[in-house]
Amino acid sequence: MAKKSADYKLSDPGWMNDAELVRIVDEVRAAVSATAPASPPLAVLEVGCYAGRTTRALLTATPGLVISIDPLDRNRAMPRWPAPDGVWIETRRHMEALIAERGGGRLIVMPCFAEEVFDLVRPPLAALVIDTEHSYEPQVRQIDAWAPLVRDGGVIVFDDFDMEPVASAWRDCEYRRARQWLTCETFESLGIVRVAPQPRPVAQEAEQRICNPEGAGSSLAGPINEVSP
Repeated sequence: MAKKSADYKLSDPGWMNDAELVRIVDEVRAAVSATAPASPPLAVLEVGCYAGRTTRALLTATPGLVISIDPLDRNRAMPRWPAPDGVWIETRRHMEALIAERGGGRLIVMPCFAEEVFDLVRPPLAALVIDTEHSYEPQVRQIDAWAPLVRDGGVIVFDDFDMEPVASAWRDCEYRRARQWLTCETFESLGIVRVAPQPRPVAQEAEQRICNPEGAGSSLAGPINEVSP
């Protein structure tokens, strides 16, 4: 059961609304549970954190590690929408306070662009939250770089999935083309992909039951059982 939104300190600066934030917490909490019994719990990767509104919620959703990647400088990240002087100094202070208050060794903030650490950030993931530059090519690169790290039972969450470049990036990325069985559910502006193995074909299931109805004793059962799900 989701905590009340007030528990996430929604007074933090940011654009995500309360309902979306609570939904993310629910999805990530379920993913952390589904990827158990990993010990310690699998990491959660957040790409794009602004001032830490979602970051704080993610720390509530998992007892494990949260990695947050953001240049923490909108004037570098989004030069088309420059921020007033001093805004990003306050943002950095806010993130430093969040690390001191809630990190407890569980929060790593990397003040850089995502592409700069594609080869460095490679942990197995319970959840991936992408809320970064909403342009097609950067979105495709980030999905293909990090989505393969999300284990079965995990979740991928996109913010601003109602923006065409974001939705198109998911439809076109190599990761999804190789996993046509995955679907993306929408909730307000979120896109939610629950990662699961490829379903076993119905014909294969029927053949296995015919060859080995009791689960043992058939010479044909071995090769069929060896087919990866």
